[in-house]
Formats: sequence, C-alpha cells, structure tokens
Amino acid sequence: MKFLRFAVAATFLLGFSSAYAFHSGGVAECGGCHAMHKANSVDTIVGASNANLLNNNNVSSTCLDCHSGPTLSSYHVLTFPLPAAGIPPANRTPGGDFAWLAKTYSYFVRGSPTIYSPGGHLIVAPEYGLNNAGGLSPGGSFPAAQLGCSSCHDPHSKARMNSLGAEVAVATNKIIGSGSYTTLATPATGETAISAYGLYRLLYTNNSYYSGVNYAGPVPATIQGGAVTFATAPLAVAPSTYNQSENTNQVVVRYGNYAGRTMGLWCASCHASMHTNSGLLVHPIDQAMSSGGVNGYYNVYRNSGNKAGAQATAYNSLVPFAMDSASRAALASAASNTNSALSQVGAGPADTVMCLSCHRAHASGFQGGIRWEYEGEFITHVNSTTFAAVWPGTDNGAPLQFARGKTSTETQAAMYDRPVSQFGGYQRSLCNKCHLQD
Repeated sequence: MKFLRFAVAATFLLGFSSAYAFHSGGVAECGGCHAMHKANSVDTIVGASNANLLNNNNVSSTCLDCHSGPTLSSYHVLTFPLPAAGIPPANRTPGGDFAWLAKTYSYFVRGSPTIYSPGGHLIVAPEYGLNNAGGLSPGGSFPAAQLGCSSCHDPHSKARMNSLGAEVAVATNKIIGSGSYTTLATPATGETAISAYGLYRLLYTNNSYYSGVNYAGPVPATIQGGAVTFATAPLAVAPSTYNQSENTNQVVVRYGNYAGRTMGLWCASCHASMHTNSGLLVHPIDQAMSSGGVNGYYNVYRNSGNKAGAQATAYNSLVPFAMDSASRAALASAASNTNSALSQVGAGPADTVMCLSCHRAHASGFQGGIRWEYEGEFITHVNSTTFAAVWPGTDNGAPLQFARGKTSTETQAAMYDRPVSQFGGYQRSLCNKCHLQD
C-alpha cells in the first residue's frame, strides 16, 4: 500500500497560532515554493520542463524542502538524511514518518528468506530518496508513479469553513487561519461574519475548485497526474503540538463522522473498491461501533489478559476511531497531546471505525501502513533469561518472525515509544481492541 503524501512547505511552526503558520489555512507565501526566475529544470514526475517554477524538481520534493529534517520537529513528516540501518526515523506525527518507506528488512522463517519494507503512501520525491515503481492505488486506478503530496493536499487551497466546521463560499468569506487545530484565529473587529478557516490539513474536497459554484476558475482534469473526484473533506481537529513521542502522553486527533463527510468516503476517492462489498473482502467502515458490541469491546480491552478497562480511559491512539459528531467544538475539546480527561474517553455506540483506525495516513514502521505489527503472533516478547517483557528485536533474542529484521529500538519507535509495560509480555494483535478474540 505504498502510496500517498503531505503537501507544500513551511518556514514557521505550524504548531503555533495560525497567524504564524506558513500556510495559514490556504495558499502559502508564494516565494516559499516558487522562484519567479528559476533556471529551467526537469520535473521528475512528468519528465518535462519545470513549468511551475518550483524551488525543487517536483511538488513533493519542494514540500519536503521544509517538511523534512534530521530531528523530531513540529511539521516534519520525513526524517532526512534517511536514517541508517538499525536506526529508526525520528518523527512521530500522527500520519507517520515517510522515512520508514526507505527502509528494507530481511529475516529467515523456516529457512526461507523474507525481504520487505514498511508500508504507507510512497510519494515520488527522488531528491529525498523516495521513488515509486508504479502500479495503481489498491482498490483504485490512481497511478502510483505519479503520487505526490499534492495528490491529497491542495497547496493552493481555496476551500474554507466557518468556525463551526461547515464549508463556506469563497466569494464572501476570507481565510484568516488554519482550521486544523483546537484554537482558531481571532477575526478582526467587525469581520466575524466573513472570517473563515482552511480545511483540515488542506485536504482536497468535493468542490476544491468551485467550478461554476463559488469560484469561476478552471477545473483541472487531473490532480498530480491522476484523475480523482474527491468526496467532501472530513472534519478533524488536532492538538497544536502533534509531533511528539507517546512514551507518556498520547497525541489524540479527533475525527468527526457524519453523513457525507467521513474519512472513509474521502479515502475512497482513490481506493473506491476497498469500500464496497463487491470484488474485495473489506473491513467495514463508517458503521456504528454498537454493531456487534464493538464499542463495548473497545472500552474494556486494555491489553492481552486485561479486560478491566472503562470508557472514561479507553481511548488508544494506536487504534483511533471517528466520533459521531458534526460539532467542531466537540472534536476540539477531545483533541489533546496532554492526556486530558476528554481526550481519553473511549468509544460511544454511534462512533465508527475508519480507515485511520488501522492505517497511518503517511507511513508506519509496519507492512501496509498498519499502526502495529499485525503479521506476527505476538507484538511483544519475553526475554528468555530475565523473563522481562521487551519489544522484539534482532538484538534481544526475539524470534525472527516477531522481530522481523528490526532492532528493539526500531520496534519501540514504530509503536511511538510506548513503554512495553503498557502491554506486558505476549501481547497479541491490537485487532483485539475491537474484536476481543484475545
């Protein structure tokens, strides 16, 4: 599922007030991405002249000029230079670090060699060591070799919403800041009625170009090389600081789920057949968790052998869900990076499973972009000498099918630095958070 990506560039911390954010909810500072008199170069995706005068040779590489770096920092979504063998990527954004996609692991099971790379949306950014061999989006027809940050994020976004989260017209409303975070920019005196905010993460929406509706501009036939008709962008809210270790505090991004605006419908813009009951066996999404009692399972499951959880403290960012809410304020109150009480509340009967319940939007340290290791029997290991629970790795005697070529440090990093004590020894797949088969 190596396939997708984040957009554009930034010079100031997006984690600060939107007044200081490079994108500020819409089109950014032009000179941050374009050079008016750039010498002619070749776009590495389309193989033609860089007619858009980008600062780098394609969109994603231009985005990564700001969205990458060697250490964990705010809006970085790629650790670069790419980490050496045995060293994990540094960033812990909710969407994941693209550097995982540049890693290759090998191990032997029953005498047979297995070679794999972690999964996610593999964007094309050759200048940063990211290349996609091709194929199509799973369950769809998007050409993977043309996948870039701007396949999902609109660097010139004109889409906007009001303070309640409802999309509003371009003609009578102006973007004054990002709509991604818990706190919104304050309108100028007398301009409350016309002040608007950018959509979550500048995601494309069903009327991003407002053809013949609110904006008279042209509608491109393709977006970054592949024809896509997007569903309405989902409503979501993130804490202003979101790139951090989860060793102590979870980073909780809250997603809304209501008719016409769900993460599942939006992902289906490129993965349509993954969201039907024909052709492929698919996991249900956008379905009330009360079906089959899943919300009850979610709330009581703490880890293998511990089913004594309570809804008030049941939320786990490794297995997030969408809230049954159309209220941006409700989502904002439950988004946190400090383990606030509301952010830890588990699933209600009308809350839903979504694509991001299992996958990270950018990349993860595991195959398929899954948030945890789902292919081995156990997620954790027990040291044969000390009998202590440890993260499996090639450096601590864990069975090869559990370590899967990673060091224990890499495994823990892929689990966002959580202490192994949260799970104990012999922890099984986190599918059990909803299915309670453990």
